[in-house]
Amino acid sequence: MQSRALLLLLACLFLAGCEIPAQTYWSPDGSKAAYVAPSNPDSPAVLINDAGAIVANLGQSIGGFAWSADSKRLYFANTGCNPNANTGFETQGAWLNAAEADEDTPPDNNEKNGLTVSVWQDGKITPLFWIDRGAASYLALSPDQNWIALVSTSATGGDGDTSVLHLYSIASKRLYPLCVGCTRGICFTGPNRLAFIEPHDVHKGKPSDIGQLVEVTLLDKPDKPDRQPLLEVLLPVTTWLQAAGQDILFTSVAFTFPAPPLNEGSDVPHTLFRYSRDQKTAKPVATDVFEYFSISPDGKRVLLATPIRAANDAHPTQLAVMELGSGVLHPLRNLVSTVKLPPNSQSTGIPAYPAWRNNDQISFSAAIDPKAPSIEQGNRFYFDLVLYQLTADYKLTALRTLSEKWPLESKPSFRKDH
Repeated sequence: MQSRALLLLLACLFLAGCEIPAQTYWSPDGSKAAYVAPSNPDSPAVLINDAGAIVANLGQSIGGFAWSADSKRLYFANTGCNPNANTGFETQGAWLNAAEADEDTPPDNNEKNGLTVSVWQDGKITPLFWIDRGAASYLALSPDQNWIALVSTSATGGDGDTSVLHLYSIASKRLYPLCVGCTRGICFTGPNRLAFIEPHDVHKGKPSDIGQLVEVTLLDKPDKPDRQPLLEVLLPVTTWLQAAGQDILFTSVAFTFPAPPLNEGSDVPHTLFRYSRDQKTAKPVATDVFEYFSISPDGKRVLLATPIRAANDAHPTQLAVMELGSGVLHPLRNLVSTVKLPPNSQSTGIPAYPAWRNNDQISFSAAIDPKAPSIEQGNRFYFDLVLYQLTADYKLTALRTLSEKWPLESKPSFRKDH
C-alpha cells in the first residue's frame, strides 16, 4: 500500500536520524537551552547558556526535550538503556488500542537500541525510566509537571518501526503504554489531557490510512483512560501538532480535508489548521506551509516556514511569523538553501529548526543569511547557530552567534548530497 509505504518512509527519514535538522529547546526564562544536532551521531546533545557556552554534556540523543515551568529541570531522552539501573519505575496497564502489546511492538532486545529518559537538575543527571525503543521523536511535559509523554520508534528500518506513545507519572514512577501506531506529534491540552493522532481502525487491529485526532484524560492508575475522538485526519502527512490555549494547531495536506491517501513522492504543500474545541471542527489558518511550526511562549504568534515557488530545484524557503489572533502573516527572511534538494523534497533546506527564546527572540542557523559563511569539510556543509531579535515591526536583528566556540561537529550541518 503506497500510503503505508510513505508512512514508513517518513518514519525512517524523520525518526531514524536521516538529516533531521538541529534542534534547540530554550528554557522558559531564556537563561539556557538544550541543543542537539541529530544528523551527526558523533555529536552529543548539550546544555548551553544564553551566550552559547556549553555547560553540560547530555549524551547521545536525536530528540526529545522538555523544560519545567521554573526552568530548573530539563527532561530528555538518550539513546541506549540500562535495564539494571535502579530507577524504581514500574510499567502499568496495557495498550489503549492494542490487545497484545508484544504482538504489535516487538522488543529490540538490545540495550544499545533502547532509550533512557532522565532529568537534569543542578548539574546532576538522574535516570527516570527506560524502554526498548531505539529513538525518541518527541517528548512533552504536562502543564502541572506531573506527566511525561514520549513518542518513540525502533531504529531497525523495517516493519518494526511502528511509533508508540508512553506516559510516565513523575509522582508514582509508573510507566503507561498508551498508543501503537501514533504519529510523532503530541500536545498536552490541559493538566491531565493529552492530544495525539492514531490510526483510525487500530481498535480492530488493522492498519489505516485515515487517522483520528484524539484526546485522553490521564489517570494515575492501570484503568484505561477516557478517550475522546475529535477529528479525522490523513495519517501519513498529519504529524505535527501543538496546543493553542484550548484549541489545537496541526499541519496537514492542503487540497481537501480529510484527504484521500497520497501517492509516494507527491510534492504537496501543507495547510496549518486550527481545531476549535467550541466548534468541534478544524479550519485553515495558513496555506502552503511546511510541516514544522512553533508557537511563541505567550501563545500569540506562530513561527513557520513557507516554500517560495521557483523554477529550479533549490526549493528556497521563507521564514515567517503569523499573528494567531488576526491570521496576518509577516515574512521575515528568505532561507538560502546551500544544498540542492531533490525536485519532490519536502525539506525546508535548513540545517537547524528555528526556535523561540522568550516572545521576541528567535534562534536558527545562519544559513538563512546570504552573507553568512559556511564551512565545507568532507561531505558536509557546517553553519553557525545565531540568536536574532524580532522587532515590533517584524524585522530581524542578529544579537550574537551562539555556536562561535563550538566544535565543528556540533554545529548545524547538511550533507552535500542531501
